[in-house]
Amino acid sequence: MTSAGASRSFGQPKPAWRGHVRFAVSLLLMPTVLFGTAGRVTWLFGWLFVCVTVALTVSVRVLSLRWHPDLIAERDNAITHAEAKQWDRLLVAVLGGLCPLALWIIAGLSQRFALPSGLPTLIQWLAIPVIVSSGALSAWAMLTNRFFSSLVRIQRDRGHTVVSTGPYAFVRHPGYAGMVLFNLGSPLVLGAVWAMIPALIVLAVLVLRTAMEDATLHRELDGYADYARRVRHRLVPGLW
Repeated sequence: MTSAGASRSFGQPKPAWRGHVRFAVSLLLMPTVLFGTAGRVTWLFGWLFVCVTVALTVSVRVLSLRWHPDLIAERDNAITHAEAKQWDRLLVAVLGGLCPLALWIIAGLSQRFALPSGLPTLIQWLAIPVIVSSGALSAWAMLTNRFFSSLVRIQRDRGHTVVSTGPYAFVRHPGYAGMVLFNLGSPLVLGAVWAMIPALIVLAVLVLRTAMEDATLHRELDGYADYARRVRHRLVPGLW
C-alpha cells in the first residue's frame, strides 16, 4: 500500500474470477469465525460489526473496479510479483491474517463465556462511527491511489509515480492511519477488551511497516523525497 498514485491507466489486466472468489471467501470467514466461536448468532454488536465491515469492504471494491480495475488486479496478484519486498510478506501475514483472526476468536469467545468487558453499551455505539470513518479514510486513500497495492513494491510496470492529492496531502500513509483506527475501534464495538491485544499488535506492526515502506519509497521511487519534505508526517498530522 504505497503512498503513491496517478490517475492515468496503463492498460493493466482486469481482475480474474479467482480474485473475486478469494474476496468472497475472505468476507465469509469473518462472520463464520465470530459467530462460530461465540456459539450463537443472536449478537447485536457482532452483526453490526459484520454489516459495517462488509459494506465498507464491498463498496470500495466495487468503486475500485469501476475506476481502477487494474488496481484490483494488482492487489489480487501482488503475492506473485517477485519484486514485492520479502519482509512485507511476513508483515502482511500478521496484519491481514493472524491478528484479525485472533481478534475475531477472542471477541467470539468473550461472548460465549460472557467475559465482562467493563465497557458501557454507549461506548460500543460510539465506536461504530469510529470504524465507519476509519474505513472511509482507508477507502479514500485507495480510490485516490491506483498504486495502493497489498504488498510493498515499486510498480514500474504500472508507471508508478508519487501522488499528493486527497488524503495524501495531509499524511503520507493515510490508508494505514485508517487501519489503525479501525483495529482500535473493533474491540470496542464487539465489547471485548481482551481483543485489544491483537489490535495493539496490529498498531505496532503498522508503525513498523510504515517506517520500512517509507524508507523504501525514499530510496526507490523518484520524487518521493521531495513529496516527503512537503508532507512531513507519516500517519498522524503534527505527530509522526
